Amino acid sequence: MPDQPVRKPTRPSEHAPAPARRRTVASASLDRTSPLDLRKHRDAEAAGLLVLRADWLSPADRALVVAVLRDGQSVAAMARATGMDPRSLRRRFAQAASRLLDDRTVFVARLLPSLTGTRARVARAFYLEGRSLRAIANEQRLGLHTVRAHRQAIEGMYEASRRHSDPGIDRVWKSVPPGQHTRGALS
Repeated sequence: MPDQPVRKPTRPSEHAPAPARRRTVASASLDRTSPLDLRKHRDAEAAGLLVLRADWLSPADRALVVAVLRDGQSVAAMARATGMDPRSLRRRFAQAASRLLDDRTVFVARLLPSLTGTRARVARAFYLEGRSLRAIANEQRLGLHTVRAHRQAIEGMYEASRRHSDPGIDRVWKSVPPGQHTRGALS
């Protein structure tokens, strides 16, 4: 009996378990009560909030979010009516809803009236409409570096507003004795 060869698994059930599917940020946070969940059981309060915030989106994305969340239309039915691929329409809905749930989008929507000129156009296109930096540069005839600089300035404003409301950074900074706030003292 010791001369028998070792049997290799031939059926899939005998192999090691398949690796878990790659989880994206959107799929990791979905549950049945999430407004991003396209099944029928949605959190009505969160869906209502997204419908109110949909005014910040581009007209096409706004119509999609309102039709799905307020009017109760299915994405598949809308895809059939428009002749679009249902998967791309679902992805578009999820991206638009994710933008509406993002704190940066809320910050930019509130900040937008105080922004002027190019920075306001970049903020609207990037944070509210979800366009890429390169697409914004091409559409507005700006350099890619200029668009990046505006985005970084807006990110800086957002981080500053978060730090202002989060006292944790102040406690760390105030723990260093006065007069030692130099480069050598902190390293």
